Amino acid sequence: ASVQHGQVTLTLGQQKLTQQLSREEFGEQRLEFRVPEFTAPSKGEVTVKINDRSQRFPVVLTPGKQWTLMAVPHVHVDIGYTDYQEKVAEIQSRELDEAMQLIHEHPEFRFSTDGYWSARQFQAARSDEQQQQLFQMIKDKKIFVPNVEASLLTGFPALETLIRSLYPAFEFNQKHGGNSDYVDITDVPSFTWSYASVLSAAGLKYLASGCDNDNGPILLYSRLNEKSPFWWEGPDGGKVLLWYSWGYAQLGQLFGGLQGDLAAGHDFIPTFLQAYSNPDYKSDAVIVYGSQGENTDLFPQQASLAEEWNKVYAYPRLQYSGFGEAMGYIAQQFGDAVPVVRGDG
Repeated sequence: ASVQHGQVTLTLGQQKLTQQLSREEFGEQRLEFRVPEFTAPSKGEVTVKINDRSQRFPVVLTPGKQWTLMAVPHVHVDIGYTDYQEKVAEIQSRELDEAMQLIHEHPEFRFSTDGYWSARQFQAARSDEQQQQLFQMIKDKKIFVPNVEASLLTGFPALETLIRSLYPAFEFNQKHGGNSDYVDITDVPSFTWSYASVLSAAGLKYLASGCDNDNGPILLYSRLNEKSPFWWEGPDGGKVLLWYSWGYAQLGQLFGGLQGDLAAGHDFIPTFLQAYSNPDYKSDAVIVYGSQGENTDLFPQQASLAEEWNKVYAYPRLQYSGFGEAMGYIAQQFGDAVPVVRGDG
């Protein structure tokens, strides 16, 4: 029967909250109740009245974890994929121009390049003054450069090439006060087993992965995002702490393409957090890896998104971060409970 009139009442302790149902011929209706904060599971009752009939349902409301979404804004560098190499180099340099401007306007914003290649192009194409602005933001831990040239097809290079790929970015970060604590592999689904040993031997702490699951369905068969963070242990026993993300433009995916769509975040974030809502996940923070697709100018709305979201919602809290900072926080909360994964990907 169609709904001519109806209402739903949530009883929780001494509180009764009621909302009216709309008149519908068929289908589902979803209602949302705002209740005072509670810290322990609480029994309640839902009463549904439709037309002249009513039914009661006992419910137990369990408080959710007070999450922090540690967003790591970055744009994937894919040299030659979307355009000629020279044009990609200019876009990547322009992204750094835009990131610095956004940080001036929104001091809490952070940005990470997808490889040292982007910083190398910036130094070749920008004035000394512009370069000094970048170096200062790296020193101030507002812009981050991973300790690798670019995302590698790690199965192709010789071992010496894998090792030497770490040199230029390490020298750059040492010179300008950056953090030499992580590398990333974005898009390219390539994790030769020796790479874990190489990174460990180089003294690197963390590896960020945002995989392309179409070209290499590692995630689809392994659900490594639900096991993250985990120690990736190489054949010699050397280990690096790995965060495996189900994508590499997650901030945009959570918030409707970075157009300031808080409603999209409201609907999608609970689904995103389901992967981490299990007893084995020991932290109250998760990493939101990347903000938009490859070789594109920065959407300026992303720099104000955290402020706008946090004005409306206490939790999950949205916070801009560098990858190493986020991994360090999560790893500290995990302690000795981090699982170990061995083998190739």
